Amino acid sequence: MVNLLAHKWGDTAQLEKITNQDKNFKTWVLNHIDTSVNYDDLDLIIKNARNECPANSNNFCKKIESAANQALQEMTAPAP
Repeated sequence: MVNLLAHKWGDTAQLEKITNQDKNFKTWVLNHIDTSVNYDDLDLIIKNARNECPANSNNFCKKIESAANQALQEMTAPAP
């Protein structure tokens, strides 16, 4: 799923349609944008969400961007 968001962003509009019909799937998608994803893919997801968001998908893109930003913050936070 993360590979789609990072490298096949053009399919995101279809993904949004599916996740709008299935809220559990939307939660699953967003929960998989986490620290297990490599830094470069998270960075690309953020750039895609900011710069390539399909028309009328701002809310979905913001949720994707937020999840990716959260994962990056967790990855780069200093160890306790």
